[in-house]
Amino acid sequence: MATNVNAMSELMQEEFATLMFKYSASPKDHDLAKLANEFAAIHKMNIKPLKKTIQHILELLGHAIQLSQTASDFLEHLTHAGVDLAPAKLFASKWENSRSDFLQRVHQVMLASNRLIDMTWKVGVTSATNLVPELGTAYVQLRIQLDATTETIEMSVESFYRFLANMEALQAHLHFLNG
Repeated sequence: MATNVNAMSELMQEEFATLMFKYSASPKDHDLAKLANEFAAIHKMNIKPLKKTIQHILELLGHAIQLSQTASDFLEHLTHAGVDLAPAKLFASKWENSRSDFLQRVHQVMLASNRLIDMTWKVGVTSATNLVPELGTAYVQLRIQLDATTETIEMSVESFYRFLANMEALQAHLHFLNG
Protein backbone atom coordinates (compact mmCIF):
# COMPACT_ATOMS: atom_id res chain seq x y z
CA MET A 1 0.00 0.00 0.00
CA ALA A 2 2.65 2.48 1.01
CA THR A 3 4.53 1.98 -2.23
CA ASN A 4 1.47 2.89 -4.30
CA VAL A 5 0.51 5.96 -2.26
CA ASN A 6 4.13 7.03 -1.93
CA ALA A 7 4.70 6.64 -5.69
CA MET A 8 1.82 8.98 -6.54
CA SER A 9 2.49 12.60 -7.38
CA GLU A 10 1.27 15.21 -4.89
CA LEU A 11 -1.69 16.00 -7.12
CA MET A 12 -2.61 12.31 -7.38
CA GLN A 13 -2.26 11.91 -3.60
CA GLU A 14 -4.60 14.87 -3.07
CA GLU A 15 -7.15 13.45 -5.53
CA PHE A 16 -6.82 9.96 -4.04
CA ALA A 17 -7.24 11.23 -0.47
CA THR A 18 -10.30 13.25 -1.52
CA LEU A 19 -11.73 10.18 -3.25
CA MET A 20 -11.18 7.97 -0.18
CA PHE A 21 -12.75 10.44 2.24
CA LYS A 22 -15.61 11.18 -0.16
CA TYR A 23 -16.39 7.48 -0.41
CA SER A 24 -15.87 6.80 3.32
CA ALA A 25 -18.15 9.64 4.34
CA SER A 26 -21.03 8.26 2.32
CA PRO A 27 -20.42 4.79 0.84
CA LYS A 28 -24.04 4.24 -0.13
CA ASP A 29 -23.97 7.35 -2.34
CA HIS A 30 -20.89 6.34 -4.34
CA ASP A 31 -19.99 3.39 -6.53
CA LEU A 32 -16.48 2.48 -5.37
CA ALA A 33 -15.74 0.44 -8.50
CA LYS A 34 -16.68 3.38 -10.72
CA LEU A 35 -14.64 5.87 -8.65
CA ALA A 36 -11.60 3.58 -8.68
CA ASN A 37 -11.84 2.82 -12.40
CA GLU A 38 -12.18 6.53 -13.23
CA PHE A 39 -9.18 7.38 -11.05
CA ALA A 40 -7.13 4.59 -12.65
CA ALA A 41 -8.12 5.67 -16.17
CA ILE A 42 -7.36 9.35 -15.57
CA HIS A 43 -3.93 8.55 -14.11
CA LYS A 44 -3.21 5.57 -16.40
CA MET A 45 -2.83 3.18 -13.47
CA ASN A 46 -3.33 -0.55 -13.19
CA ILE A 47 -6.55 -1.17 -11.25
CA LYS A 48 -5.26 -4.21 -9.29
CA PRO A 49 -2.63 -2.38 -7.20
CA LEU A 50 -5.06 0.51 -6.80
CA LYS A 51 -7.66 -1.89 -5.33
CA LYS A 52 -5.10 -3.07 -2.76
CA THR A 53 -4.26 0.53 -1.88
CA ILE A 54 -7.95 1.34 -1.50
CA GLN A 55 -8.46 -1.69 0.76
CA HIS A 56 -5.56 -0.69 3.00
CA ILE A 57 -6.61 2.95 3.25
CA LEU A 58 -10.18 1.92 4.08
CA GLU A 59 -8.83 -0.45 6.76
CA LEU A 60 -6.71 2.35 8.25
CA LEU A 61 -9.70 4.70 8.21
CA GLY A 62 -11.81 2.00 9.84
CA HIS A 63 -9.25 1.59 12.62
CA ALA A 64 -9.07 5.35 13.09
CA ILE A 65 -12.84 5.49 13.48
CA GLN A 66 -13.04 2.51 15.85
CA LEU A 67 -10.23 3.87 18.03
CA SER A 68 -11.45 7.51 17.82
CA GLN A 69 -7.93 8.50 16.82
CA THR A 70 -6.79 12.08 16.81
CA ALA A 71 -5.11 13.46 13.69
CA SER A 72 -1.68 12.94 15.25
CA ASP A 73 -2.53 9.33 16.18
CA PHE A 74 -3.76 8.73 12.63
CA LEU A 75 -0.57 10.29 11.23
CA GLU A 76 1.51 7.96 13.38
CA HIS A 77 -0.61 4.98 12.33
CA LEU A 78 -0.12 5.85 8.64
CA THR A 79 3.64 6.24 8.96
CA HIS A 80 3.86 2.90 10.80
CA ALA A 81 1.94 1.38 7.89
CA GLY A 82 4.67 2.63 5.54
CA VAL A 83 3.14 5.82 4.18
CA ASP A 84 5.72 8.58 3.70
CA LEU A 85 5.36 11.64 5.92
CA ALA A 86 4.01 14.02 3.23
CA PRO A 87 1.07 11.84 2.11
CA ALA A 88 0.48 10.78 5.73
CA LYS A 89 0.16 14.46 6.71
CA LEU A 90 -2.28 14.97 3.85
CA PHE A 91 -4.47 12.07 5.00
CA ALA A 92 -4.18 13.18 8.66
CA SER A 93 -5.29 16.69 7.70
CA LYS A 94 -8.32 15.33 5.86
CA TRP A 95 -9.02 13.06 8.84
CA GLU A 96 -8.93 16.03 11.21
CA ASN A 97 -11.47 17.86 9.04
CA SER A 98 -13.76 14.81 8.79
CA ARG A 99 -13.20 13.20 12.19
CA SER A 100 -16.36 14.41 13.93
CA ASP A 101 -18.56 13.25 11.04
CA PHE A 102 -16.97 9.82 11.06
CA LEU A 103 -17.19 9.41 14.82
CA GLN A 104 -20.92 10.08 14.67
CA ARG A 105 -21.15 6.88 12.67
CA VAL A 106 -19.33 4.73 15.23
CA HIS A 107 -22.52 2.83 15.98
CA GLN A 108 -22.87 1.88 12.32
CA VAL A 109 -19.23 0.82 12.15
CA MET A 110 -19.61 -1.33 15.26
CA LEU A 111 -22.59 -3.09 13.70
CA ALA A 112 -20.56 -3.67 10.54
CA SER A 113 -17.64 -5.11 12.52
CA ASN A 114 -19.82 -7.78 14.14
CA ARG A 115 -20.36 -10.96 12.17
CA LEU A 116 -23.85 -11.46 10.80
CA ILE A 117 -25.13 -14.88 11.87
CA ASP A 118 -28.72 -14.78 10.64
CA MET A 119 -31.30 -12.35 9.35
CA THR A 120 -35.02 -13.05 9.09
CA TRP A 121 -37.95 -10.86 8.21
CA LYS A 122 -41.71 -11.01 8.55
CA VAL A 123 -44.38 -8.86 6.98
CA GLY A 124 -47.24 -7.73 9.16
CA VAL A 125 -50.30 -5.53 9.09
CA THR A 126 -51.09 -3.24 12.00
CA SER A 127 -54.33 -3.02 13.84
CA ALA A 128 -55.37 0.40 15.07
CA THR A 129 -53.77 1.47 18.37
CA ASN A 130 -53.16 4.75 20.10
CA LEU A 131 -49.68 4.79 18.46
CA VAL A 132 -50.81 3.75 14.97
CA PRO A 133 -54.23 5.22 14.28
CA GLU A 134 -54.54 3.65 10.82
CA LEU A 135 -55.80 0.13 10.51
CA GLY A 136 -54.05 -2.04 7.95
CA THR A 137 -50.66 -0.31 7.66
CA ALA A 138 -48.08 -2.80 6.35
CA TYR A 139 -44.74 -3.13 8.12
CA VAL A 140 -41.70 -5.39 8.10
CA GLN A 141 -40.17 -6.87 11.23
CA LEU A 142 -36.46 -7.53 10.67
CA ARG A 143 -34.55 -9.76 13.08
CA ILE A 144 -30.76 -9.44 12.81
CA GLN A 145 -28.62 -11.90 14.75
CA LEU A 146 -24.99 -10.82 15.11
CA ASP A 147 -22.27 -12.74 16.90
CA ALA A 148 -22.60 -10.41 19.91
CA THR A 149 -26.31 -9.60 20.02
CA THR A 150 -29.70 -9.97 18.39
CA GLU A 151 -31.76 -6.96 17.33
CA THR A 152 -35.34 -6.71 16.13
CA ILE A 153 -36.36 -3.71 14.06
CA GLU A 154 -39.77 -2.77 12.73
CA MET A 155 -39.88 -0.57 9.66
CA SER A 156 -42.18 0.49 6.87
CA VAL A 157 -42.14 -1.48 3.65
CA GLU A 158 -40.50 1.51 1.89
CA SER A 159 -37.73 1.61 4.49
CA PHE A 160 -37.22 -2.13 4.11
CA TYR A 161 -36.73 -1.76 0.34
CA ARG A 162 -34.22 1.05 0.92
CA PHE A 163 -32.41 -1.22 3.40
CA LEU A 164 -32.28 -4.00 0.79
CA ALA A 165 -30.92 -1.57 -1.81
CA ASN A 166 -28.19 -0.48 0.62
CA MET A 167 -27.31 -4.12 1.33
CA GLU A 168 -27.02 -4.79 -2.42
CA ALA A 169 -24.75 -1.75 -2.82
CA LEU A 170 -22.60 -2.96 0.08
CA GLN A 171 -22.37 -6.41 -1.52
CA ALA A 172 -21.23 -4.81 -4.79
CA HIS A 173 -18.53 -2.81 -2.96
CA LEU A 174 -17.28 -5.91 -1.14
CA HIS A 175 -17.31 -7.91 -4.38
CA PHE A 176 -15.25 -5.18 -6.06
CA LEU A 177 -12.69 -5.11 -3.25
CA ASN A 178 -12.40 -8.90 -3.06
CA GLY A 179 -12.51 -9.49 -6.83
